[in-house]
Amino acid sequence: MAKSGAKFEKAVYELARRLNPDAEVLFDHKVPDRDTGKPRQCDVWIEAKIGSWPVSIYVSCKDHARRIDQGQMDTFIHEREVRGASAGVIYSRVGFT
Repeated sequence: MAKSGAKFEKAVYELARRLNPDAEVLFDHKVPDRDTGKPRQCDVWIEAKIGSWPVSIYVSCKDHARRIDQGQMDTFIHEREVRGASAGVIYSRVGFT
């Protein structure tokens, strides 16, 4: 059985691939937690370059019935940090408060 929100995650993945065809865009990817070394799931993970500088982007997809609130944003910021991403993007189907 497919996990809830997988269709939304796949759509975001396809969008990311089209936005920068030169980037490596990975779907349902795992990266090591920078504190524990254990694998952490990422809906979408992007490896790209800005000029000659490498960047990694953690993308989280939220297909929830309610808008994303400040607490969920704080959680997302922490998730980005422990994954060691240079940047983060959060997509919400219903928006933010």
